[in-house]
Amino acid sequence: MRILGGGKDADFYKFLGKNYKEYLSLLQKHRVTKYAIGPSGYTNEFKHNFVREEGNKLRTMSVGLTTPTYTRITPEMVTLEIYGTDVTIIQIRNKAIAKSYLEHFNLLWKQATPFKQNIPC
Repeated sequence: MRILGGGKDADFYKFLGKNYKEYLSLLQKHRVTKYAIGPSGYTNEFKHNFVREEGNKLRTMSVGLTTPTYTRITPEMVTLEIYGTDVTIIQIRNKAIAKSYLEHFNLLWKQATPFKQNIPC
């Protein structure tokens, strides 16, 4: 799974709340590895929590991610997630669209800076 972040970093984890452990189990069961690009201004708490999830890779960018959404990309689908007072999730199940989003992600991935966890967690 590829993720482009721009929204407030704590919103996704806040939304999951007590379901976080179930979410992790589901990821492990389906062998999902997440590659994410987020703003460098994301909190250290978010960065460390994300990379603690087995296999995840995180890169950051200081500019270019001003969207208030998270975009999750798989080979089959693109999901736009908007967190706020209400949560809105839009799923587009279309391989051609997913492929174009993945190509965009790959371009940004090459430009983003790898997150190195150098602060003890």
